[in-house]
Amino acid sequence: MKTAVNGSRLAVADKVFSWTLEMRKLARISQSDGFLVSQILNASLSAHLNLVEGNASIYPAEQLKFFSTSRASVAEALAGLEILVAEGRIRPQDADPLRLTGAEISRMLWGMIVAKQRTLAPRPRAPHP
Repeated sequence: MKTAVNGSRLAVADKVFSWTLEMRKLARISQSDGFLVSQILNASLSAHLNLVEGNASIYPAEQLKFFSTSRASVAEALAGLEILVAEGRIRPQDADPLRLTGAEISRMLWGMIVAKQRTLAPRPRAPHP
């Protein structure tokens, strides 16, 4: 699935979309309690939805908020994944590709956040001659 946002594609959105689907598959087969699986499913879905919603916004401050929320949701889903591994609910080798992709997504989102923060930073004024 290619994610179209404002008529354009956003590479990180495609990556988050695929990662979200894989996280959801793995969480569902984990044989874990419903609450933890629900948290992982919600966090991974939130990562994708907030990214797309932020990119669709025309307001830079609002975009920054959504991108930050998306990144926090990636961290939450990865934390849940680590619990599943620690409890022996899923095998480490099954979690490793999702860990790596999640870390890559987090770095990509961080780059977007920093770039957006720069656009919001006040510009120094040149002194009057």
